[in-house]
Amino acid sequence: MAVKWRGSTELQLQADLEMAYDQDGCTTILTYMGPYAECIARRPKRGQTIKGYPGAIQRVTVSRMTMERGKIVVTLRDDTEIEGTGDDKPSKPRFELIWVEIDKPLETHPIFNEEPKFGTETMANEAKIRTNTGNGDLDARLQKIFGSKEYVTTNGGLIQLMKSMTPYERAAVYEYMSVVTWKDFVQGFFEKWDAGIESYRLYAPVARKTTEHLVQPVPERPGKIEKPVGFSKLPKRGNGKDFKWIKTTDQFSWTGRYGRGERIEEWTGSDEIDEDLYAK
Repeated sequence: MAVKWRGSTELQLQADLEMAYDQDGCTTILTYMGPYAECIARRPKRGQTIKGYPGAIQRVTVSRMTMERGKIVVTLRDDTEIEGTGDDKPSKPRFELIWVEIDKPLETHPIFNEEPKFGTETMANEAKIRTNTGNGDLDARLQKIFGSKEYVTTNGGLIQLMKSMTPYERAAVYEYMSVVTWKDFVQGFFEKWDAGIESYRLYAPVARKTTEHLVQPVPERPGKIEKPVGFSKLPKRGNGKDFKWIKTTDQFSWTGRYGRGERIEEWTGSDEIDEDLYAK
């Protein structure tokens, strides 16, 4: 049985205690200060223990601070295995579902992309501007902007272009739209944009799984398209469809004595995911 080191009333334990955990055990570093002669006379021996701290003493260093004062640095190591085995026995996972706020560009809002307000018009629809309406002044202004007799893009592309236009140029585009009876979609966007609304708040679900481990696992690199693991029920979008999920967090930290650790995994839901940009 290891002998306990009792120290001395003249040796004061300092507040800068260090404890580090790994999958094999715990390392503790204690610092004592007192008279140098007492540090030399009362320094502990390897193999001894110190009440209140795990493990046995592995290393001792004594140094002189001043002519009279000294310092003892003691390193203890505890390699005790949990429950007599080195096997990982993770706890029952804790599952959480939370909603987080995300700011998204105004042009990605569903009213401009899912046909609920502007009939069949969406950001992806073709936008064609002809600069030969028969109105000489208007045609000249349009040709100065678009540089050809016919300019073809999408509603989304036209909106990006119009963001950088002068009020005079934008007025010409609006006038053209009134001639061909097509402007509600684009003008609806700019009514909000010109009022200072450049983004909107979206609330996305985050599925979080927390598990305690006795042996350190290797966290996976996030960024994969993956449905949350272990959840019996997940929220759905407003239209009743499933969210698309990406694993966004996988972290591990030591939280207790003898190397017990905690792993946190998170998946964030989204209405749509570009599968060309993320791995499966």
